[in-house]
Amino acid sequence: MTATAAQLQTSASLFPIGRKTRTASVKVTLADILKFAHEYDPQPMHTDPQAAKDHFFGELIGSGWHTLSLTMRLMAHSAFIQERPFIGVEVTNIRFHRPMRPDDDLYAEAEVVASWPCPDKPGRTYLRLEVVTFNQHTKPVVSQHWMVLLPEGPLAR
Repeated sequence: MTATAAQLQTSASLFPIGRKTRTASVKVTLADILKFAHEYDPQPMHTDPQAAKDHFFGELIGSGWHTLSLTMRLMAHSAFIQERPFIGVEVTNIRFHRPMRPDDDLYAEAEVVASWPCPDKPGRTYLRLEVVTFNQHTKPVVSQHWMVLLPEGPLAR
């Protein structure tokens, strides 16, 4: 199978600095929050609506790890990653701005803020992304910086 010219575009030209994307959204239910929390972050503010009333937020909230996992899922299903799947190298500057709550509709936005060639592997490109997850009120829930490596080769289809 021969790659088309469009498929052979360089990663740098596909993901120029300043390129932005917005994902679809996902509705987070109470059942989703409880299931994730019981399995991965079993703290009372995530697992017990009654006990959560006496906790810092006064109500049950989703785990920050759940929010981060949903962000990855949103990004993985976005056209941004579908064009050329990448390898995660580093996540830094994670900041939780507000808790995820039952019935929140979350979406993520990402912007390419830096791009440079991989010194060890010609044809591969590093990107630095600023990724922010928002709720239905356009309020940031979590922000983070990703460094990813784009493999060489034709676009994924």
